[in-house]
Amino acid sequence: MDILLYNMLGLCKSVLHDTIKGELISLAKQCDLPVRKVERWFRHRRNTDRPSLMKKFCEACWRFTFYFFLHWICCPVRCQCVSSAQHT
Repeated sequence: MDILLYNMLGLCKSVLHDTIKGELISLAKQCDLPVRKVERWFRHRRNTDRPSLMKKFCEACWRFTFYFFLHWICCPVRCQCVSSAQHT
């Protein structure tokens, strides 16, 4: 049962959105499961691949920290160059 579902998942990552209802019905018949259960399996499997909210938050924090310090390091250099050019 899972082998057929995983094969179908490998063919099309977003199965619920891209497949025709007939394909889900034929897959449900092959697995001897109700169509609703096959849809639920694909939805659950697709959601497990998505990053969690905590992972997204941590990534955003690291990105903010990186760009903040990059700007903090580069901005004084630019400001010193501009001020020294104005004084000459």
